[in-house]
Amino acid sequence: MRSWFSTVRIRTTIVATLVVTVALVIGALVLLAVQRNTLLTSLERSADTRAADVAGLAKRSALPETLTAANEDTAFTQVVGASGKVLAASENLRGAGRVVTTAPGSDAPILITREIPRLGRTFRISARTVTTPTGKVTVYAGDSVGAVDETTDRLAIVLAFGLPLLAGLVGLTTWKVAGRALRPVEAIRSEVSEIGEGELHRRVPEPGTDDEVGRLARTMNAMLARLSQASDRQQAFVSDASHELQSPLTSLRARLEVNLASRDEPDWRSGEREALLEVTEMQRLVDDLLTLARLDAQPHPPAHIPVDLDDLVLAESQRIRSRGRVVVDTNRVSAGQTTGDPDQLRRALRNVLGNAERHAAGAVTASVQELADRVEVRISDDGAGIPEEDRERIFERFARIDDARTRDGTGTGLGLAITRAIVMAHGGRITVENGVAGACFVIDLPSAEPLTSSTKAASPSEVGDDLGQLGRRPDAR
Repeated sequence: MRSWFSTVRIRTTIVATLVVTVALVIGALVLLAVQRNTLLTSLERSADTRAADVAGLAKRSALPETLTAANEDTAFTQVVGASGKVLAASENLRGAGRVVTTAPGSDAPILITREIPRLGRTFRISARTVTTPTGKVTVYAGDSVGAVDETTDRLAIVLAFGLPLLAGLVGLTTWKVAGRALRPVEAIRSEVSEIGEGELHRRVPEPGTDDEVGRLARTMNAMLARLSQASDRQQAFVSDASHELQSPLTSLRARLEVNLASRDEPDWRSGEREALLEVTEMQRLVDDLLTLARLDAQPHPPAHIPVDLDDLVLAESQRIRSRGRVVVDTNRVSAGQTTGDPDQLRRALRNVLGNAERHAAGAVTASVQELADRVEVRISDDGAGIPEEDRERIFERFARIDDARTRDGTGTGLGLAITRAIVMAHGGRITVENGVAGACFVIDLPSAEPLTSSTKAASPSEVGDDLGQLGRRPDAR
């Protein structure tokens, strides 16, 4: 029973019926009051007009002994002298004494309500005092309020029967309309309740309207589509990760078995070193997987502080230059500042610069340029380049290109995916263009507000190298 009353349909019906009922009751009371007031006003005007006419006759000493009233069953007229003697009266008060003792204190008329026992009714009476040649007299003209009461009572009876019927009609209409409006919502709820973890391809029914329910259905389907895509990506990611981990684990096990079987051989240490390299590669892969998992769980950078990209590029370029494999040109590195997490941005730049180092023939070029509202970082090499059809695929997880740019067979296939996730989390984008000789990676990031020297971002040596410890070696394309 409680769940039945807890439905939106019944609550809407009850609230709508109550609101309409209260409004109707208030309207009925106002209507009764207005009608009664209108009828009384008309009654008072009729009595005052008759009293004024009789007062005119009294001023001219033309009062008849018997006065006439429009309807002597519901009206009367009486003229009383200063001594209290009845000078004239309507037929229904013939022979009666003074029926009203209240008299105006001035020439202004007054209105009073009195019950006249002789007539057995309550009257609304207009009383006015006038001066005649024989002295002052008081004229009383009254009309019965019984007709007003009867009319008001009849209207009250009609409203008493009509208001419940009208409130019931409103409740029934609300019940039908609410049920029709909520029927698509119930269909959506029923469908969603049946969608299991492996059935994210299913969709809720759309009513085909542009109202709130239609937008809800479309939003639910869009959410299910995103969940389905995320589930597919997760399954593909787990499958790829399992495949990538299987090869080094199998190789490592084979090397360890061989080493255990040949501990007496003079070159067993070389096998141990090879096993250590396999463990190191697996550590890099696991570190990259953990980094991607953290970026997926927290798509926005946790820090939002000024970062000097020129300092990061120069520091990472010096690391590559110190290894002596390629020449790094940083002559076009100028000041450029953004906001975000310096460790994540350092990781992204290290991945791209290291990738360029591995695939360069002998030279890597880095530049930083601050434009109107963004900072552009360009890192190019003189290697084999990247085909145009592969320039988007290289940012996918575990993606590799089957050409000269993967000739060294190193990397986890996650470095550029991590880089793109970091850049996008900072509100930027990364693309690949053709360089002078090889490939050119272009990173666009939002520019920070100009800073004074006292608020300049920390240098690479000051912010530390924590993220770099997670993956010292950047990914291959």
